[in-house]
Amino acid sequence: MEMTRSAPDRREFIRQLGGLVVGFTLANAARHSPAAAAEAGDYGPPTDQVDSWIAISEDGHATLYSGCCELGTGSSTGLLQVMAEELDMPFARVRLVLPDTDHTPDQFVSSGSRTISAHSRPIRIAAAEARAVLIDLAAQKLGVPAERLMTGDGAVTLRDSKQRSVTYAELVGGRHFEAKITGRAKPKRPDEYKIVGQSLPRWDVPEKVFASFTYMQDIKVDGMLHARVIRPPAHGASVVAIDESSVAHVPGLVKVVRVQDLVGVVCRREEQAIAAAQALRVQWTSWAGLPDQKNLHATIRNLPEFRQGYPKDAPGGLLVHRGDVESGLSESAKTISATYMTPYHHHGSIGPSCAIADVRDDGVTVWCGTQTPYGTREAVAKFLGLANQKVRLIYAEASGCYGQNGADDVIVDAVVLSRAVGRPVRVQWSRADENGWEAYKAARISECRGGLDSNGKIAAWDARTFGFSGYSRPEYHEPKHGGEPGSLVTAQLAGWTKPGLEEGFSGAAGNFDPVYQDLPNKRVVFTYLGPASHRQGPLRIRVGSMRGVGSPDNIFVAECFMDELAAAAGEDPIAFRLEHSPRPRGLAVLKAAAETAKWQSRASGTAPGSGDIAYGRGVAMLGSDTDTNVAGIYEVAVNRRSGVVRVQRVTIAQDCGLVVNPGAVRNQIEGGVIQSISRALKEEVKFDRSRVTSLDWSSYPIITFSEIPDEIDIVLLDRPDLPPMRVGEPASESVWPGVANAVFDAIGVRIRQLPLTPERVLAALSGKA
Repeated sequence: MEMTRSAPDRREFIRQLGGLVVGFTLANAARHSPAAAAEAGDYGPPTDQVDSWIAISEDGHATLYSGCCELGTGSSTGLLQVMAEELDMPFARVRLVLPDTDHTPDQFVSSGSRTISAHSRPIRIAAAEARAVLIDLAAQKLGVPAERLMTGDGAVTLRDSKQRSVTYAELVGGRHFEAKITGRAKPKRPDEYKIVGQSLPRWDVPEKVFASFTYMQDIKVDGMLHARVIRPPAHGASVVAIDESSVAHVPGLVKVVRVQDLVGVVCRREEQAIAAAQALRVQWTSWAGLPDQKNLHATIRNLPEFRQGYPKDAPGGLLVHRGDVESGLSESAKTISATYMTPYHHHGSIGPSCAIADVRDDGVTVWCGTQTPYGTREAVAKFLGLANQKVRLIYAEASGCYGQNGADDVIVDAVVLSRAVGRPVRVQWSRADENGWEAYKAARISECRGGLDSNGKIAAWDARTFGFSGYSRPEYHEPKHGGEPGSLVTAQLAGWTKPGLEEGFSGAAGNFDPVYQDLPNKRVVFTYLGPASHRQGPLRIRVGSMRGVGSPDNIFVAECFMDELAAAAGEDPIAFRLEHSPRPRGLAVLKAAAETAKWQSRASGTAPGSGDIAYGRGVAMLGSDTDTNVAGIYEVAVNRRSGVVRVQRVTIAQDCGLVVNPGAVRNQIEGGVIQSISRALKEEVKFDRSRVTSLDWSSYPIITFSEIPDEIDIVLLDRPDLPPMRVGEPASESVWPGVANAVFDAIGVRIRQLPLTPERVLAALSGKA
């Protein structure tokens, strides 16, 4: 798709929109517009104005200006349903503008499966206010009281005379509402919904299926040059010298760029940039400061920061402390302890990261796939020493990442290289760039102790986890709190010495406190250090947010240990959980999952049968009173000869409050479960003493089509009396413990370290684990 350079103001922007739902518009392609930026303000259009969210075109379409990024989950379709519902506008006549800091509101960050749960509410309120304004305008035009009017099908009609009506286009088409959001307009009640709650098709799928969708990697800008970066061969290595004569023969070479340890080549064509990057000879310092991977978890556990007092002086915090844990353990009839370990994970984005930057004297325009448009814009502005309004950031959907891959770092590459040549520059990372320099899911080690009383109930629960946490993206914790380039490894390579966010991210502690109410003596400690990077931190292995952040690790520990206590008590794992009083919504999903899966009551580890293939089933649950509740049941087949684990059937029961689009929810549950099965069985970042070595799909295998479950049964407990809650992450977070518990049920041996590779299974069966 060729990009134009005109820079219309917001009124012209509305008129230029076509008749279809769009994720990338003519105006999205424009260069930075100082006038539009001034109209938008330092943090986007004012969020208390209807016009910042909604526009009605002259042809009667309604456009939503969304500050939320579409990451491939279909959440933008749900947002359009919310707007269409409150406006009483047919879904076929709504369209979308994705984040553009000159035109769309600041909606913070699209993460944590919270697009619908957190960001649909202001859209709902704005659309309700817009509908009230339209009714008032129609009342004036028709000369009747507003109480006698009703809305529907994009028009306002007199209740007792269907012949008298006026369309929205006639009332405000092509013009501004000029109305403030007062909060007095009441949104619809759930029993009035006609569009929300329906499985409407996603607007983006047809274009993606027929290969006409414009991804970030497809964008072209007039006069654009192409670049590749050359990364250090070791995480801590620095440039000694560059031999530019080594690329003198490469056709189309524009410039070799070095800014501190950020090295790149800029060429006229992409294949020329690839050739130049491969040919450029760079001398680097040597560095070998990574730990031995075999001792990774022991290294983490023995970091000086983690050897401090327990838990008073440790970094992180005491999540919960109830009763007297030590007395509960000493008085227990039976005690058990366990240590669990999880690895670093790649995001595994199928397409490596890409960005375009156009750095000019009068302003900067960036096209990218960030999840944090305004935070990233501010990070770019700080990096360049500019005011925010000098930078325009235009979002374009990139490869799905569910957290932070290289989508933000590649922006700094593009900005540095564009500034060096004075032209728009497109930087496309390679697979090795992506796998070697993105932000990984952090490795973790956790220690648990538990006790059972004489009746087989839990008398004490003591759990502590150790690892790294923190956003590595240019996040900001609340609106109007700036993004920091120092959190990006590319900015660090380019010599940015000011720190990023150093305080760590407590959100990674989610779901470490078990869901059961009847635990009389309980202590849960989340011990973590702040952001770690390839260029800084005690381990020099970069970590950041990934799907679920820390919740998958935490639930793996909590629900596996719950299963171990059930086995120690000789109890059926579901009956044991029910005895310890999950909250009402958790109780409902657990019973629904058990009924759907036709669960047969027996103690874990006692699966019947013999032979080469062992079969087992496991359960895991999570949730809270204010968040999504999930129960998952996993049925596996374990090959005793090869050690291969195959997940055959999955049953998920989920209560995520009001369901906006049931079909989309089911899709997200299925996709999340499959991705997490891959992470549970196969995925682990490998490294030597200098760098990450799992740089391709051979060294970092992911699940294949033939390995996905035969069945994924989903039960949605729709709760229209509750607000919409998280969808994509929660079900996926039940996978690791559910599968691990099922493997134990099948083979009678507990494996406490992920991934559950054939080698690990065979070692467990031989008693070597």
